[in-house]
Amino acid sequence: MSDKKTEKSNESMSVRALRSTGNQAYAKELAAIEVAEKAADIRGGKRSSALVQRLIYGPQPACTEMMTETVDTESINRNEQIIAAAKACLSEGKAFTTGGKLSSELRQAVNEHKVYAYTIPKEYGGLASSYRELAELEENIAANGLGGLAVEISGQLTIGAGGLMGYGSDEQKSLFLPLLAEGRLMAFGLTEVKVGVNAKKVSAYVEFDELNDCWRLFAHGDSSKLYITSATHGGLMAVVAKLGKDSRELGLFITELPESDKEKNADNDYSFSCHTSGTEAFQTNINSRLSFENFPIPKSQHINADGLEVLFYSLAMGRCMLSAMSAGFQRLYASEAINYAKQRDGVGGPVISHELPQLSIAKILGGALQSRSLCHLSLQQNQQHINLAGLRDLTKAAAAKSLLESLSCAERVIGGRSLNKESPVSATRATAHAFSIVEGENDLITLGMVRELTSDFVSSYMAGILGVLDKVNTDACGNAVPEDKRMLSLGLNSLLNYPGRSTKAILNLLFNKDLWRLLFWILKNVLVDLVSLPKRLLPASWRTRYADIPAPLQAYAKYAEARLRDQRWTYLGLNIFYQLNLTKAQIPLLAFGKRIENLVSLLTVVYANASASEDTQAVAALQAEILKQKIKENRVLRNLRAIEALRKRVHRVSGFVSNDQCELIKNLEPQAIPHAWAEVNN
Repeated sequence: MSDKKTEKSNESMSVRALRSTGNQAYAKELAAIEVAEKAADIRGGKRSSALVQRLIYGPQPACTEMMTETVDTESINRNEQIIAAAKACLSEGKAFTTGGKLSSELRQAVNEHKVYAYTIPKEYGGLASSYRELAELEENIAANGLGGLAVEISGQLTIGAGGLMGYGSDEQKSLFLPLLAEGRLMAFGLTEVKVGVNAKKVSAYVEFDELNDCWRLFAHGDSSKLYITSATHGGLMAVVAKLGKDSRELGLFITELPESDKEKNADNDYSFSCHTSGTEAFQTNINSRLSFENFPIPKSQHINADGLEVLFYSLAMGRCMLSAMSAGFQRLYASEAINYAKQRDGVGGPVISHELPQLSIAKILGGALQSRSLCHLSLQQNQQHINLAGLRDLTKAAAAKSLLESLSCAERVIGGRSLNKESPVSATRATAHAFSIVEGENDLITLGMVRELTSDFVSSYMAGILGVLDKVNTDACGNAVPEDKRMLSLGLNSLLNYPGRSTKAILNLLFNKDLWRLLFWILKNVLVDLVSLPKRLLPASWRTRYADIPAPLQAYAKYAEARLRDQRWTYLGLNIFYQLNLTKAQIPLLAFGKRIENLVSLLTVVYANASASEDTQAVAALQAEILKQKIKENRVLRNLRAIEALRKRVHRVSGFVSNDQCELIKNLEPQAIPHAWAEVNN
């Protein structure tokens, strides 16, 4: 009993709020996720508080913290040699197999410069280069038309080698890291036929075989591992699986895949199959569906750590590399669009001479610069052991979004030629769309970012209101009241519907110290804003804080910082308006998250390019203006009435859809889902 009380007391207010609304399953999953996230941060040596949290809640970060540094000359030269080797393979027609996949010749050519050993420590045959240097390389590989190679290297060195370096034993590192450094492919098996990136839903499991002193993996049918990049016969694979069929605890196992499929028979006590997953994205990469039944994994190849924790540890760098690749793809689009617009005659002159194509090209360049800037800032923060809460998720979501916007801009400039099978734009279209869902779906990542950024505020200042509501939603025996009787907010409606419970809640709240702590926070921050008001009224050019920023960018930095500080009031307003209902109000939280995303992106573009060349500063100023206009359109509290009207209409339509009463799709027979969940065959 005491253990359960301790467990509950350690839960965040977000988890407790979910429990109060009756969403026990979601609360349980979120609690596990939060524990894993914190443990991964500790393992990564994250000490300082997160940058985005400080931008909103203070203390204000120094300008120098957001100004990214360049990599050294040695790294630049090494990367140039790798790019030259890759381009030579491409120009000689040796980069791809006849089936359109990355060739062994390409892998061998780039690994002459130890690409697959790039971030692996030197004692295991690696270069021990930084992820910041890797990001530069990844961007340039993607920009030169070899996005599939960038994807492969990224997976190899982040969720592959990264997790092994962070959590593997000395024996495991000595065994596997040299193989990776030599270029042996390594996959990460998380997603399944029935499960996406939500690791808590994984159904594959292992059981320990005492007789043979090994683990046995069961991942077949709807628990087959699906959409696994670089998973191939004879390759290495890290597999996420439950530690027992009915367990909720996740484990991570490194295994060497058989050289061919295996059938279970008298001579073989396990089955294994590996074949293509049939995805349109990542067409030049190996992408597989794998099935395991009673598959043996040596006892020593179990990584002794929580699988979810290792996943979060590795995903941070994976999301940064996705942002670097996004910058590269957008540079590729810009190059193709500019080349076309210069050669193609439009009405009254070349396409490039008209303002609308110029705008599209400028947006592509701005998106590339934004993705690069966010990536470099995140990696610099990581290297300085600063918590990446909010920033890692924001970086991925913003980069994936800008990539899709740039794809659309390139299509508008190039027109039908962008759809040609030989066009680089066409070749990357499916992958560009996939970037919004791999490593986590963008909108859900944004909601997670909001939760991370606001968790300290909620725990410190909103606990009183939420705690009182929690109490009035339980009966005398401590059981939750029926769902239709729950009070999720205190206000006029609750007083009219539940006068007794509402009055009791209000009285309890008045004597709750957390309410007075919140009121003190409000008073303190009002005074801080009043004291800082003269500074906000001063032009940016008069502020010493912005002295090191070029004049065209100063006003944007001042604007973004001021609006980020205002977001603490926006989130307070959302809490007061929704109270416990905020756990269900995903639409306003998403709008709030997107506002933060655009503000941080604007600020990062300005600071990261303060010392850049004149032409790059011009692109930075353009992107800052584009983002500023988006921010002005996305005012959260001012639009709450419209947001609530939208939510009501969404819920009404959803009701018809859920009950099969939607006339628009009546009598339409949907096609079978690829890799359908009901499949039992491999």
